[in-house]
Amino acid sequence: MSKLRGETIQFSKTITATLLNFKNDIRAIGSSRQHRQETTMPFLHIRIAGKNLTDGERLHLQDEATRLAVTLLGKRTEATAVLVEGSPIANWTIGARRQTVAGHFEILISEGTNTADEKERFIAAAYALLQETLGAHLDPVTYVVIRDIAMESWGYGGRTQESRRIAMAA
Repeated sequence: MSKLRGETIQFSKTITATLLNFKNDIRAIGSSRQHRQETTMPFLHIRIAGKNLTDGERLHLQDEATRLAVTLLGKRTEATAVLVEGSPIANWTIGARRQTVAGHFEILISEGTNTADEKERFIAAAYALLQETLGAHLDPVTYVVIRDIAMESWGYGGRTQESRRIAMAA
């Protein structure tokens, strides 16, 4: 009985230590995400072919794309720009085959601001959003592209992201 009690106490200590480490990891992630949010911005460019979106459908696509950038990549809503463009379906082929509907989802983000896991989740969710918008005929060879742009190579309001990062660090 004493051995079992000792194992239970050790197990309890291990669980407590694991939970404390988890809490510290969550705090670090939150701190890192806060820093990233202050220095990052995304630009999303979504191309749709084979479906003429209504204003309501276009707004829904823009709102959902923004939500994905904010919730999955930690971007700031107020610094998220989304452009949705239509393209004639005749301009689009996959595997040298004409399509009935097609889409392309691209997001530009500041280099080094997201992990591989965050990007993977974003790509899955963005594809699902395209599928929701365009329907069951969407070819699986529909690309979601995340471009990591060096902070000194882009910005807004006349300032590079790198200058913003340096100003925040000072």
